[in-house]
Amino acid sequence: MGGAARPCRAAALRDGRGGGLGRRPAAGPCPSGGHAPRRARRGRPGPGPRARGVHADTGRRCITMSGSPQRYVEGDHLRITEADGTPHLWVVRKRVVRGWRLEPVGGGDTRTVTDRDITRMRQQIEHYPQGRAGLTADQEELLNRTFESNKAESCIEAMRRAEYLWHAYRLHKEGIPLNAAFERAASEIFAEKGPTWQKEDDEAAAVRETARAERRRVPPELLKSPNKPRKPLAAPKPSTIESWYHPWMAVSRDIRILVPLIEKRGNRTSRFKDERAFIPERMKIYIETMFLNDRRASLNEVHKLLNKELKSKGLKVSYKCFQAYLLKNYSEHEEVKRRFNWRKAHLETGVFKRKRPPAKPLEEIEVDHSLLDIIVVNEKSGRPLGRPWITLALDRCTRMVLGVHVSFEPPSFASLQRCLAHAFWPKDLTGLGLSNPWPAEGIPRLVFCDNGKEFHSRSLKLAELSMGFTVVNLPPRQPWLKGKVERIFGRIGIQVFDLMEGKTFSNPAKRGEYKSVASAKLTLPEVKEKLLKYFVDDYHVTFHDGLKGTPLEEWQRHAEVDRVEGVRSYEDIRRLMGATFLKPITNVGIKIFGLVYYHDDLKELRRRRGGTTKRFQVRADPFDLGEVEVLDEETGRWIVVPCDRPELAAGVSLHQARTNDKRARRLAEGGPVTDLHRAEGQRLEAEEAAVALDDTEAKTTAARAARYGLDNGCFFTPLVGQPTPANDPAPVPVGGEAEGHEGGNDRAGNPEPAGGGADPDVQAAMLAMMAQWTRRSA
Repeated sequence: MGGAARPCRAAALRDGRGGGLGRRPAAGPCPSGGHAPRRARRGRPGPGPRARGVHADTGRRCITMSGSPQRYVEGDHLRITEADGTPHLWVVRKRVVRGWRLEPVGGGDTRTVTDRDITRMRQQIEHYPQGRAGLTADQEELLNRTFESNKAESCIEAMRRAEYLWHAYRLHKEGIPLNAAFERAASEIFAEKGPTWQKEDDEAAAVRETARAERRRVPPELLKSPNKPRKPLAAPKPSTIESWYHPWMAVSRDIRILVPLIEKRGNRTSRFKDERAFIPERMKIYIETMFLNDRRASLNEVHKLLNKELKSKGLKVSYKCFQAYLLKNYSEHEEVKRRFNWRKAHLETGVFKRKRPPAKPLEEIEVDHSLLDIIVVNEKSGRPLGRPWITLALDRCTRMVLGVHVSFEPPSFASLQRCLAHAFWPKDLTGLGLSNPWPAEGIPRLVFCDNGKEFHSRSLKLAELSMGFTVVNLPPRQPWLKGKVERIFGRIGIQVFDLMEGKTFSNPAKRGEYKSVASAKLTLPEVKEKLLKYFVDDYHVTFHDGLKGTPLEEWQRHAEVDRVEGVRSYEDIRRLMGATFLKPITNVGIKIFGLVYYHDDLKELRRRRGGTTKRFQVRADPFDLGEVEVLDEETGRWIVVPCDRPELAAGVSLHQARTNDKRARRLAEGGPVTDLHRAEGQRLEAEEAAVALDDTEAKTTAARAARYGLDNGCFFTPLVGQPTPANDPAPVPVGGEAEGHEGGNDRAGNPEPAGGGADPDVQAAMLAMMAQWTRRSA
């Protein structure tokens, strides 16, 4: 075989030039310029796709990579970076057909990579040819992790070693023999860098000593003087530099090979040959059975119990050793999970990806309930009523408040229905004394909420299907998933009620001795007025850092470009957002909480095949049971069915109907419940609620009476085109037969089929509203 003369391999090794090179680029001369490729063998023209040569510095053969099969040697190391960015170190074991068999460092399943894979992954492969004596397991471990993952002290030492080696390497490139280069590097680099390194070590030692004193609470008089001179640094011997040089060259001058394995020094095996050998096992048992459980005993007490057991054998474990065993063998996540719960560990040690906000308004909204941090009083008597509930819908894109409902109705479909209806329909702010508009309205695409019963109700599911939105129930006990609406609840407590009398603060610890109930002065209408003023004239027009503008500006900017889908009419909201029931048609009509609903059209539904046993879909306004609607599945129309006793149902909410029904059953004492019982039960409940609300001497709250006796169905603001009041007061019978009562409101008696036409005022309002909606759509 012809070719240029090569230096003697043995001579190169004797001179200490036996290093290797790492990853090779495409075919061509060695990147260091130390050698030229050999001529092709067996008549191949040119250097060919794979060329061999001799490196002038190390005397090692250098293989350049190309598109042809790479010729590795058994014992070579390959560092392969996988698609997910994870590096793995492999050892070449043998050549197979058109590929190589690799074994992971440290043991494990082998892997076969084809020549085509090697060519395709050449950007992800680093090749470390086997050195004179190969790589030790510790050196392989160093190459399998990043340089920055080592301790800071080890990284500093590695960089200092690299200073010596690079100086020796440059001297050798100038023609100086390696032995002389090592001697000059030791003296010259230490003379230049030594004083600076000594100063750095002294400062680091002083910091460590101070931290040790704080950790162990060492008295100042026992603290070592930070200015006390430390052991002076000394220049490394040339032989030491040589011991660093060869592995460094073998891995292409990779600084990771220079990291000192301080944690590997000394005897790392257990030296206990007597009864002390079981101490680690006993420490594990005590930690897992007494410390890592929900009793959450202190580590100090567990340590005392362990030493009490070991004392009988003449043994003892220091607290520092016991604590070190815990920190070494149990992660912080595992400790918190076993002492508390998975959720707490997940929150304290987890990493969470931020969610990108939606690009359009009404793409995603958040809905939630919260108690207001304020005690309200009755308008007439001043009786403290308690903390009202607020249900709020917030747009994620613009941070605009879409809808609000404030009342003493606890979280239920009734309060949710009022909030969503307020969000879907335009608000009428005429005469409310506000300086800014509230243009937020429309049907959202996704409604994010928690797992309350009202968010899983049949009524809400049917409203989804009817109006075209989707409810997304978030996992329980994870309020940060709807953090925007949670954050605004916190802002309300601070920015609206912080200076008000009767505030309850965010928790009892902050409230202290403050008498919230005795200090309360605001009424429910006043609270609503302050909230309305805050939303429209403060929150909506305040600069938001995340939006780089105000919520109102963002909504108006998007409204000019993105089409907002509205609702056709107010009646659609009232009907489609009604509470839904499945009820059979009995021989007297439909019964809901003892109230009977009758219409002649029910006869036709009941006469059909299976009509006597079938349960029909019924829906009603949760704050007015004066009439209900029954679905005729064959024709697809809703039949309006009034209550046959309007004085018992007009303006009555679902909560009032349940309460009245329970009272009537108690009055019947197990017998049949008649209309007289129901009228009497309704009268008694109304009187008791009125007495509780008017009690001026009471020192406690009356939230239960407020839920029954107040107008909890009133919308937060009037709605455009709203034909009737949101909730009329329920009439109270004065005695006699229920059917003889002439009271009630007009809306309850209106739907009777035998009656006249529609109310002209209502019809005119509906026509005006439809004309306005038509102009807005155009």
